Amino acid sequence: MRRALPEILPWALVVVASTAALWVLQNQPSLDLLLQWKSPLGHIQVVTLVSAICALLAATVSVVVLRSPNPRLLWLAMAFLMMAGLFAVHALTTPGMLIRGEYSAVIGFSGRLAFLSCSALLVASSIDWRGRIPNAASRFRGRSSSPGSRRCSPTARRPSFVPRSCRSGSHRA
Repeated sequence: MRRALPEILPWALVVVASTAALWVLQNQPSLDLLLQWKSPLGHIQVVTLVSAICALLAATVSVVVLRSPNPRLLWLAMAFLMMAGLFAVHALTTPGMLIRGEYSAVIGFSGRLAFLSCSALLVASSIDWRGRIPNAASRFRGRSSSPGSRRCSPTARRPSFVPRSCRSGSHRA
């Protein structure tokens, strides 16, 4: 697939800028000490905000999953839900806030586990599933939700919110 320069340029700038910043910080130790940020309250606020955004995205994608038999959306919703849950654990286990500093191994583990599990689920969402898996994933969709949740969801009121590629008739089995 060929991409235009306006699509690639912002991502290329982000990659180049972050790589340059890493190189500068590694080669200038005095600058690294100057920019150190050790704020447990700031850590909790940032990670909780990321967790809340992931939970909102998981809820939004879950509403679309109820209307679509596409299992890729289910994996995407689970990825955001996993990231939200593990980042909430990561925020709550900030040393010096709710737990003592000697238990700080949980922080590194929960943060790494969040990224590892989310990336595995995102890889699963990128696979074009065929055969029994799409049928099994879509067999029970919507049974666990209450009738009121379907009536109140944006996709029930406006089915046009669901992309054409995710609608019931468009999935290749």
